[in-house]
Amino acid sequence: MAVDCLVIGGGVIGLTTAWRLAQFGFSVRVCDQAAPGREASWAGAGILPPGYPGAMSDPLTQLTARTCELWPDLAAELREVTGLDNQFQRCGGLELAIGTMAELAAYRSQWTAIGARTEWLESSEVRELEPEFSGAEAGFLL
Repeated sequence: MAVDCLVIGGGVIGLTTAWRLAQFGFSVRVCDQAAPGREASWAGAGILPPGYPGAMSDPLTQLTARTCELWPDLAAELREVTGLDNQFQRCGGLELAIGTMAELAAYRSQWTAIGARTEWLESSEVRELEPEFSGAEAGFLL
């Protein structure tokens, strides 16, 4: 059977691409070596970083920043259309950075420049979130 588009990969990107192509009227076939969502999407655990500090001119950083902007609406649309809970949630991450306070402030402003919301945490606050941290660090960015 002939199709207009063949999508290689049944992860979140491949399936979303196939779905959008079908919405535009194309006939689509998706090929993957495993069950949908069990290869790269499974390994990536759905983590979408907002970008990479200090590299806003880099095309990959621009793409990841745009992806982070678009993903919440797409996740909501997928939930509505499929009735399946894709378990999307916006959460943060702890960034361990070593350096002087001035260097850490500069590093924080790089994250802010790519649209990430940051918060300075003291060691005691980090231990509440991650009890295994030793407390030897000066502080952390969330």
